[in-house]
Amino acid sequence: MAEKTGIRRGSRYTTIAIYGLVAVVFYGAIPRLYDIWNLQPGEVTGLLTMAATAVLSLIILCLFSGALFVGIVQTVSAYSRITSLSFVYVVESLGSLAGGVLLTFICLTLIPDRYTALLLFLLIVAIMFIKMDKKLLLMPPRVTVGVMCVFAGVAFALGQFGNQFENQEVVAQTNTAYQHLTLTEYESQYTLYSDGLSFFSYPQVQEAEEIHLTLWQKADVKNIAMIGICPPDKIAEILKYENARVNIFENDKILLDFLVRYLPEPAGQSYMNPAVSYDWGDPYINITDDGEDYDFVIINISNPTDAVGNRYFTVDFFERLSSHLQDDCVLSFSLPGSAHLIGRDLQEFLGTIYNALRTRFENIKIIPGDDYIFLASNDSAMIGLDTDVLLKCKEQNGISTTFVDSVYLSYRLDEFNLLKANQIYNNELSAVNTVSRPVVYYYNSILWASRFSGLEESILKFWKENKYLIYILLFLPLISLLNLLKRSVLRPAYFSICFLAGFSGITLEMSLLILYQSHLGNVYSQIGLLIGLFMVGMALGGALPLRSKGTTIFMKKWFYLGAIIGVFVLFGLAIINRLEGHHFFKYLLILGLSFLSGGFSGYLFNYAAVSYKHKYGTEAPGRFYLADLLGASLAGIFISILFIPLIGFGSVLALFFVLYLVYVILHRFVIIGV
Repeated sequence: MAEKTGIRRGSRYTTIAIYGLVAVVFYGAIPRLYDIWNLQPGEVTGLLTMAATAVLSLIILCLFSGALFVGIVQTVSAYSRITSLSFVYVVESLGSLAGGVLLTFICLTLIPDRYTALLLFLLIVAIMFIKMDKKLLLMPPRVTVGVMCVFAGVAFALGQFGNQFENQEVVAQTNTAYQHLTLTEYESQYTLYSDGLSFFSYPQVQEAEEIHLTLWQKADVKNIAMIGICPPDKIAEILKYENARVNIFENDKILLDFLVRYLPEPAGQSYMNPAVSYDWGDPYINITDDGEDYDFVIINISNPTDAVGNRYFTVDFFERLSSHLQDDCVLSFSLPGSAHLIGRDLQEFLGTIYNALRTRFENIKIIPGDDYIFLASNDSAMIGLDTDVLLKCKEQNGISTTFVDSVYLSYRLDEFNLLKANQIYNNELSAVNTVSRPVVYYYNSILWASRFSGLEESILKFWKENKYLIYILLFLPLISLLNLLKRSVLRPAYFSICFLAGFSGITLEMSLLILYQSHLGNVYSQIGLLIGLFMVGMALGGALPLRSKGTTIFMKKWFYLGAIIGVFVLFGLAIINRLEGHHFFKYLLILGLSFLSGGFSGYLFNYAAVSYKHKYGTEAPGRFYLADLLGASLAGIFISILFIPLIGFGSVLALFFVLYLVYVILHRFVIIGV
């Protein structure tokens, strides 16, 4: 009988593992393909179109993944004696472990070319025809392949396949442990892209010369610290000062080698000048640990669009700088602005960073323009914007500039122009940007969406202005549980546990990813390890209820063990923000919590599956898997986009902790009662 199904007795475990591998690789390949095809906002579409495409891909993935999962469960259940749904879930986790590692070390590291990614896509489609009983599948493979090919065609069209950088010539590409780098050239203008986003252009003489507005705050320019590698012409401007010494804090050494090798001279001469030194490591930590007394600290991160960039514009980082640097040290950075009067969106974006800055620095000046230059110091006599004083400092240092002259300074430092910053100084609308509440990149999303005047801008603004609705949204699952107290609707209780499994798993894992980036830097090279530990934990956690014999005493034992794991995970997440220093301990704690988070999620799913089968003598793999995917998708949308940026990680954790406790109490003592 088993031979007729196409699944040999010794290969059914491999079949299930292949499913998990394919599912994870396919889920991970979609955003990677977007990155390679460079589906840039503004070029062909807005946020809403991208969201619609993402929803389409999610539907197709659920059809493919859910249909294949249910088909495998039914096949294994029909032609073997193993516990079908629960066992498949465990083995699928092991396959997903392999898929996660494969995704990280192959897709993210060794596939810089979009055509190679296309071959990966076709390979995944081919793997869908793995040997099994096709009659038991909810969707025939040929139908799924057809739908996927339609989706791929849409993605190709939106992504301008084969025309990634329009008229620019690609000079070089490479992958590092932190990012995917691309260097292009058009009419002798070079542009560096990091993960598909523009990093800087070279040469840009006028923008580079604006560095003097910072350096002319002191007559004697000596020790300068820079966070992140900047364009070479900016370094060349700094090296005009006779005694200037520059220490650049950067974590990606391959980036420097890439720029020196492929940018035309004199770029390499600027980067390799003896007056320029490099500190390889996490700039967030190292800049305050090297013991140097810097005259200037310059942040070369132009826009905090993610958790890594955000942490350099938070109260937490400004506190580190303020407590370790001399009072007369000048902090400088620039952010995208507007040469005209700023609107409310830009005011709130810049205001949230200003609010963070003024909590730790007493003297702050803002120079409006296309780029808003922020100057801060704890010495009230340090920062001046008098044109004559700045020009005198220029003469004393013997500096020659092309654009930044008396005419430029008279315009940029004009009283009317400086008054534009009053909207930021006097703002009371913006929140304070912190590591645990990275609200700045939510405001940045609103700014980006405002370029398209579409529905996405209204949606983002609605949630920003009605944050109280987020708290109601968090408690909707809790309110829905009141209907489950009726004994006539006991079965949905089991599906709600699976919903919690998906919701909690993604919530905890995404929280760990954000915490990792906020406290330890770029997570790019650690994704495989975090995913791997999560999937190992899911497999082991899912295996725990399989040992239950169906009796009340055994079910209680495994329930209490799962509850303890959940409490420990939430407690560990809560103390990460409390740990100062102890970076290696934070690293180990995040790895351990990733493992336990997967274990908690896997345990919840199989606890519900085993309990359901013991009570009703049957299984409902389709509905269980649907509830799990629904919880995971909702968590993926709301946790990272709304909850953490708008109300903060601490509030989300506290509310989720209360929700979790009430959830398990209801299921343990009221609904299931085993």
